[in-house]
Amino acid sequence: MDHVTELDQPTKPETFTFDDMRLQVGARLQIQIPFGANAPQHFTTLIGFVKDEYLIVRIPFENGLSIALPQEASVVVRVLSGVHVFAFTSIVRRVFLAPLFYAHLSFPDKIAGTVVRKAIRAMVDLPVSVKGAGGNAVDARFSNLSATGGYIESPSELGEREQSVRLSFAFRVQPGNREVKIDTAATIRNVRSPATGGEQGYGYGVRFDDLPEEQTVMIQNLVYQALTENRAA
Repeated sequence: MDHVTELDQPTKPETFTFDDMRLQVGARLQIQIPFGANAPQHFTTLIGFVKDEYLIVRIPFENGLSIALPQEASVVVRVLSGVHVFAFTSIVRRVFLAPLFYAHLSFPDKIAGTVVRKAIRAMVDLPVSVKGAGGNAVDARFSNLSATGGYIESPSELGEREQSVRLSFAFRVQPGNREVKIDTAATIRNVRSPATGGEQGYGYGVRFDDLPEEQTVMIQNLVYQALTENRAA
């Protein structure tokens, strides 16, 4: 069930310049070789660039092996910078394998970008432990998530509207497959019971309370990752 509202969606694409992206060395990039609708997406980092000539990126690895990045292949590159997701197409100009594993990509000339609001939600399937006023932890799942909250589906009751709960969950972000652990207070904003929702189980819209900025950014990265993966599915 999709609980994402129209207001949560990115804005329509606009055209930007390279400087608008404010790319820094070490920026997280997503590379996709567009061989069809289900083309795999890989995460990597920007090593550097020579403006108006080429970009230098690390060759992504999967299962311990570098991915095939054919010379002269066309790739779609996406990057989250500030409140925008930017996308552009480049050509693989040169590939350098072991021991450095990096590639030169053609410098982008057409860059599209959309604004990603802080509260944009992505569909996920993420385990979460919920502890209410009674102190007992209930195993539930996020079905969608944003940097400000999410929607939890639970087999049992978690609480009432405006009640405080404690949430514990973990996820991994790319690149580096880094594990992020979140333990935060949250407030139940709306409740769906089996009787009123016409579905099995309970549903709860929750808002995170006083989430540290670093953890907010990590959740934004997860949401961006989920959005781009769902968009290519």
